[in-house]
Amino acid sequence: MARQGVIPPHHDPACWGCGDAHGGIRLPRPAGEGLREYEAWFRFDERHARLTGERGRRLHADADITDGTDVLADARGAFLHVPLEHFLSTPEGRASADAWQRRLAD
Repeated sequence: MARQGVIPPHHDPACWGCGDAHGGIRLPRPAGEGLREYEAWFRFDERHARLTGERGRRLHADADITDGTDVLADARGAFLHVPLEHFLSTPEGRASADAWQRRLAD
C-alpha cells in the first residue's frame, strides 16, 4: 500500500517531459517509488524553446516552429516554478494523489 503523502512515479511514453516524444526533454525517471522529492537537471538545446530570461522562479522563453527554413509560427511564454506541495495542499491535488495511491494498492 502506498504511503500517505507520497505521489507515485508516473510515466507516459508520449510525455514531452519524461517520455520518448520527438524533441522531448526526456527527463530521467525517479530512482524509485515512494520518493517525496525528485530533482533533475536539463539543458535546453537548439531543438527546444529558447530561454530568454529568468528572475527568481519566473522563466521567459521564446519558441519557433519552422519547416527547416521559414518560420511558420512563433511563441513567447512566461513560466513560474510551483512546488509540488502547493498542489497537494488543494482539494483537487489531494484527490488526485489519493486516486494514484488507490491505483497502486489494487
